[in-house]
Amino acid sequence: MAYVLCEVHPGLGKRDVSVAVHDVHKVRTFLHVDRDFLTRERDRVYLPVGVVSRDHGRGMALIELPQEADSGAHRLWVPLSSLLEANGAPA
Repeated sequence: MAYVLCEVHPGLGKRDVSVAVHDVHKVRTFLHVDRDFLTRERDRVYLPVGVVSRDHGRGMALIELPQEADSGAHRLWVPLSSLLEANGAPA
């Protein structure tokens, strides 16, 4: 498992939050998750994701979101620099 850097915004209730994940074109994709689902590391907030593929030559990775985004997206290409491995190391 890996984690992707995200922005956190207030959600609809007390427990949920809206998170935004930036793709390689800096377009934000939003989804709602329980705030306990997120991980904090070095003053940054990360969302757990699956990594489908990595393209080191282009510096990006195809990730699978834990649930469908508001846009209907399930997968996104994100910069490798926005990934964090499960052991806390940058991708």
